[in-house]
Amino acid sequence: MPTAVKSPVHTLPCCSQARVIDLRVRRVLQTIQSAPSCDAAGLAQMVGLSNSRLSHLFKLETGQDLRSFLTQCRLDRAAQLLQNAETPVKEISYLVGYRHTASFIRAFHKRFGCAPQDYRNAGNFSVGIADSAN
Repeated sequence: MPTAVKSPVHTLPCCSQARVIDLRVRRVLQTIQSAPSCDAAGLAQMVGLSNSRLSHLFKLETGQDLRSFLTQCRLDRAAQLLQNAETPVKEISYLVGYRHTASFIRAFHKRFGCAPQDYRNAGNFSVGIADSAN
């Protein structure tokens, strides 16, 4: 007797319990972690879904808005890159997917409470990322 075809799923540890997550969303999460400069349209195309369907599925599976999650990952990566005093803020903004440095600075300030250069100058890197997650 043939078995029924199921939706692609993958079990992930989430807190203390196992969580089942769609493989397409899992792939999107992995891509965002490895390349935070990616955009929602490219992610949707990568997994063969429309932008709106991926956004809906991502929210359903993770409880988070895709664009907000993408922004959060980009800014967290930027905070890590700011630890290197050699890399200019403008270059970091491009590396994490911002086309305009002013937009990056505005988003960074909103998330961390200070401008990227001030964050770098303060040098207290571990506190900024952990505090902003709450």
